[in-house]
Amino acid sequence: RVVLGLSGEELRSLVSRVHASVASLSADLGFLEPEDDPSLLLRPEECSPWFGLGEFSGESAHQLARKYKARHVSQQASIIGNTNAFAGKGDRDVCLLELGAGKGYLGAMWVQSMAYKTLVLVDNQCFKFKADREVRKDNSSSVSRLECDLKDLDVTGIEEVAASDRCRVVGKHLCGGATDLALEISANLRSLRGKAAARRLDCLGIATCCHHRCTWRAFVAREIFLSLGFSAQEFQLVSWMTGWAVCGHGNPKEAEAEARARENDTDAAGHPLFGMMTREERMAAGRACKRLLDLCRARWLREKG
Repeated sequence: RVVLGLSGEELRSLVSRVHASVASLSADLGFLEPEDDPSLLLRPEECSPWFGLGEFSGESAHQLARKYKARHVSQQASIIGNTNAFAGKGDRDVCLLELGAGKGYLGAMWVQSMAYKTLVLVDNQCFKFKADREVRKDNSSSVSRLECDLKDLDVTGIEEVAASDRCRVVGKHLCGGATDLALEISANLRSLRGKAAARRLDCLGIATCCHHRCTWRAFVAREIFLSLGFSAQEFQLVSWMTGWAVCGHGNPKEAEAEARARENDTDAAGHPLFGMMTREERMAAGRACKRLLDLCRARWLREKG
């Protein structure tokens, strides 16, 4: 197989440029902590009722937490914790807008833990067993659910958002280009009410995922990516290489199968494409590609103010 007509040496050169760009952007933006820093896994005290013991949350945990694996509770609590660490907890008047909400467990945990009065959930599908049903039962927060594709969403037309002085945009299921659509939506919040716009977007908290599904057309930081010396064609390759980040998570049989498959990957001259890259190097390259895309997005947000 040939990857965009690149030789193995050209591919390794691209990986080297990705690492260099990540280092440069990280220093420029002040994001110097390692991605796997355990101190970034936060657990706010307000989220404690959601935690239980074992693989699934126990009976002592919040009733919503019993319905899915405990790791999701930890992930959601950490998103909440990191957002609060950056922007503060906010008060009850905050409107929480969860994009790509799915069943709404992140938003439900957020408004019930922080006692926000308004939750707006947006997803392009309808789900059974939604968490927002439980939120409605305790009457502590108003909940609205919109079935709409993010590319068609006019955030300025959402009544609850327009009526709120502070809105937090959050997401945990925004695969690939959906993250970029969410960033565009967040930027559009600043178009509300003129001079009050700078106060309206209180905070943005998104856990990015599925970078291999990013598209050049949707990517908000195209100009920043190009300014780093990359091309639009290389964006597709960088996006594809993000899959390497998880190539070490399989079982031994899967690893052996992958190794045999990799032997058939060749460059344009028929030479082994990955002959000089170990599994660990490919994983590091995949993580760097993910980081590069997210750092470009962070720079775009910084430029938006």
